[in-house]
Amino acid sequence: MPRKCSICIDERRSEIEGAVLAGDSYRTVAQRFGISRDAVVRHRKHLTPATPNSLKVEQIFPSSTLVEQLQAFTADAQRLKEKAESEGDLRTALAAVKELCRIVELVARLRGEIDGRAQINVLNFQLDAETARRMNEMFLKRHLAREVSP
Repeated sequence: MPRKCSICIDERRSEIEGAVLAGDSYRTVAQRFGISRDAVVRHRKHLTPATPNSLKVEQIFPSSTLVEQLQAFTADAQRLKEKAESEGDLRTALAAVKELCRIVELVARLRGEIDGRAQINVLNFQLDAETARRMNEMFLKRHLAREVSP
């Protein structure tokens, strides 16, 4: 009889699955929960893909608002950054700073201060032959002068 999946029977299963579904690497999840990376990889086939209506808000954000969760994440990241700095662990401190930046960016996106869509500006104009020739000469003078100068 095959062994049961160690994560399926783990009392922290929902937390582990939440970390995997949040996009954390298998190695990171394994280290955080003290389990093997291979167990996390094997467990992924036990995860059912979420459909838009399959999860209730309470399951994703239990008993708190998005703002409260962002505040908690910010406080955690700040606390970890300060602890890492006091211990001289600059790599971890830098990772905490990166997370704080991501939180600030998320808050700005939620407030509409950052538009995540790409913006493309197209300038369409016509030049007469003489203007095009003068622009070409000026361009070549500038760029050839850079190549020749020491």
